Amino acid sequence: MGVVIDQVTMQVVRYALEQIADEMGYTLVRTSRSTIIKEVMDITCAIFDAQGHTIAQAHHAPMLLTGFEITMVELIKRFPPGTLQEGDVVISNDPYLGGQHIMDIQTMAPVFFGGNLVGYVGAIAHQSDMGGAAPGGVAGGLTEIYQQGFTNLNIPEEYGGSGIDPLTALIITEEIARGCSAVATSSSCNSLATYPILIGGNEEQKQRFLRPIAEEGLYASFCLTEPGAGSDVASLSTIARKDGNKYIINGRKQFITSANVASFLTVFCQSGTAKGHSTISTLVFESNTPGVTIGRKERKMGLRASTTCEVIFEDVEVLVENLISGEGAGFKLAMETLNKARPTTGAMALGIAQAALEASVNYAKERIQFGKPIVQQQAVQMILADMAMKVETARLLVYKAGYLMAKGLPYTKESAMSKCYAADIAMEVSTDAVQIFKRVWLYKRLPGRKVYA
Repeated sequence: MGVVIDQVTMQVVRYALEQIADEMGYTLVRTSRSTIIKEVMDITCAIFDAQGHTIAQAHHAPMLLTGFEITMVELIKRFPPGTLQEGDVVISNDPYLGGQHIMDIQTMAPVFFGGNLVGYVGAIAHQSDMGGAAPGGVAGGLTEIYQQGFTNLNIPEEYGGSGIDPLTALIITEEIARGCSAVATSSSCNSLATYPILIGGNEEQKQRFLRPIAEEGLYASFCLTEPGAGSDVASLSTIARKDGNKYIINGRKQFITSANVASFLTVFCQSGTAKGHSTISTLVFESNTPGVTIGRKERKMGLRASTTCEVIFEDVEVLVENLISGEGAGFKLAMETLNKARPTTGAMALGIAQAALEASVNYAKERIQFGKPIVQQQAVQMILADMAMKVETARLLVYKAGYLMAKGLPYTKESAMSKCYAADIAMEVSTDAVQIFKRVWLYKRLPGRKVYA
């Protein structure tokens, strides 16, 4: 005969178990070095019964629990009762046991009471978030994406790249950003740095720079922005002074993606006596060249798994043979590069918007108010419908830009529109998601908050 428990006691027990799961997460946050864990709380913890079924979960990122229970059941089969003792911990990242993907680390520990096994506790987070080579970021650890051919999407096959068309590249970028926009940023940063070489480099330069980047999985950084020059490219203050068969570079760049793990730098600088469009030149060289210093890593509001740094040049000597397309060609190279790269930014924004929409729909199906899921409330349905409409229109514009690029047709207008519109939609849809999640957003508890940051 089962034990009868009144509703008050049931609620007390429920909240107590949830508090235990939450405290597990807070302990992980306090002891972690990862900014993804400490500030975004992209983790989750749970309590399971002796059969591996969930009985309580933390509120940090419950989306991660999708395959966690499957993993627990499989791990219990491999480590049946009597195998584990108090204090033992099982660590798994096997996607065939129910993990989301190879980067997931899942931990399981048995719980005993009076010497008897009563259940298990577990935690899940990304491997790189839990202490990879670069704590708090994955920029240097995208090996799996590289092996699957999802980096260097713009590099042709003759230089070791994938050789896929621009539209397919945008779809891949969108899907990666749908999972994590920071990973998408890191995995696509090479495109910006290599476009100038593809556009204006000679055959020797393409072989020398593009092939090792594509075939060895190296990173390259696009060094354009400075403290006093962003959109106003003509105001660059980094100087490249010609001295015989070399240039001597002095200056400072900021907001440079993946600079701390880049093997090559594509640097835009003033090579003339006066500032202006016609005196900007482009040089590509190794990041370990004497005089190059990687400065502070920026503490960003979001995209924390993608590193952004300043780069300092102090009497850096670069051979003339590293000059791309001649002196004074840098401004045109920068504009053509940004023109090609804008749809990629739009695809990232599209992935963010799609993730926000999906998280909102899933939460609306689970959240019960007034006796029914809030997804059945007309006011919520209207918000979700508007979100879906905005995401779909942004997708059509981004894909159109990719289609025109793939066909070799003029795409400058669509390139700019796709980036601008998709970015606006990502912000609008993420803000709408805030209205769906309401106050839980403030406590960093749910996955939708990540896309907003």
